[in-house]
Amino acid sequence: MPAPQRRQQGSASRHGAPRLRGALIQKETESAVRHHGPMLEDGAMRELAGTVCPTCGGAVDVNDLHVRFKLPDPVLTVPVEERAARIRGGDIITVDEIGAFARVLLPITLTGGGRITFGTWLGFLDRDEYERARDCWEDPVAYPALRFRGVIANEIAPWPRLFCAPVVAAVRNTDEIPYVEEICDLAVGDVLSETWPRGQVLDALPARLWHGCEVEQGAGA
Repeated sequence: MPAPQRRQQGSASRHGAPRLRGALIQKETESAVRHHGPMLEDGAMRELAGTVCPTCGGAVDVNDLHVRFKLPDPVLTVPVEERAARIRGGDIITVDEIGAFARVLLPITLTGGGRITFGTWLGFLDRDEYERARDCWEDPVAYPALRFRGVIANEIAPWPRLFCAPVVAAVRNTDEIPYVEEICDLAVGDVLSETWPRGQVLDALPARLWHGCEVEQGAGA
């Protein structure tokens, strides 16, 4: 099973301030995972998780599952042929006419002693917050103390209301991207604090996503 996502070296974008717009907080895209493949019968996906990843063939640890979103949902509105020119950065990106985003980890506790970690994106709503996070990202002294705010920029099944929920992210380990530490929305604040039924969570996701293989969001993503 892959370890939590490592930070990319040289990943922070330094090509000027982003155009932070209200587009980020509008639900402009479909769910990043909801429409990928048929749902298996109850229990089938959980059984598969104990064998091999259907995407890469690697062994899957049923108690330590990973799902990684390739892009923030608002970025899916950018035509595929324009993305190379408009998206700059690695773990922190700016997207022309859309905004700025950072990769973060969202760990969810499952019944039976397991967990699933979503490698999702946080969208910055404040220019100063983005610039501070960007400048700390590659600073070995400042990065361990990095803590910043934003909103969840992917729709994550089975919690659609997480999309655009305000959160706080912070660094736990210097060789990993930051973790979501607090969800500042009472309607979904229990996503981090509660233990969720394994079947409810896993049956909302195609089994091929459980091994850290990136979610292919939309056509050509």
